[in-house]
Amino acid sequence: MAVNLKNVKDTVNLAAEVLGAAAAVIEGAKQLGVDVDAVGGAVKDAAGGAANGARVVADGIGKGFGAAADGVGAAVGALGGAAKAFQDSREAAEARKKINAARQSIFEGASTVMPLHKFVCQQDKAADAAFNGFDMPGCYLIAKYQKGDHDKNYSDYLGIYVGSSEHMSEDIVSTPTRQGDPDVYADYKYHQNVMLFVFPCELKDLEERRDLLLRSFDGKRLYNDADASLGRWGDR
Repeated sequence: MAVNLKNVKDTVNLAAEVLGAAAAVIEGAKQLGVDVDAVGGAVKDAAGGAANGARVVADGIGKGFGAAADGVGAAVGALGGAAKAFQDSREAAEARKKINAARQSIFEGASTVMPLHKFVCQQDKAADAAFNGFDMPGCYLIAKYQKGDHDKNYSDYLGIYVGSSEHMSEDIVSTPTRQGDPDVYADYKYHQNVMLFVFPCELKDLEERRDLLLRSFDGKRLYNDADASLGRWGDR
């Protein structure tokens, strides 16, 4: 049976990226102070091995394309075991579980969890914007879920926004407006199931915490623009 070398290369690269994403998310969660040792396991070693395996496969395939037919066959034969292991995708599936577990730990580490519309309503009714204690430095997550989804599996979000501010209360309220993030604005306007997660911190730690959250939730479901995002492999 003919072997499609491009498919082999793409499959191996994807598996390596997924494993690498798991390692990055878990490391980000740990730096945020979340205990994720239980979900970390050996994923970092697996990620390193997967990335190295992907490079070997890519190099072999690259050489194979420029060789005679028997040279291509030899390259495919030598890499067959690695390709089969990645195509099985069990490693990628396990890595995805670790990503979700680490993200769930981050969600559960929030000091406050509440529907976004409830927070905005409280602010609108308050004479003093600092009444609820959120007029302080910190980061926050705004995540959209399926309507009626209340099982608290927060890692199963449809879209997410990472925000930070020296004055969180003002920043959070402005995010679901025309002047804020367009995706959050649309979710809020059309009454989607949108939750708010608040992470207060010292002002000196604000930028580092935001970068860690961006790294941990990076992927195609992240609302933040490409300039704020650190990569696009996490949710493929």
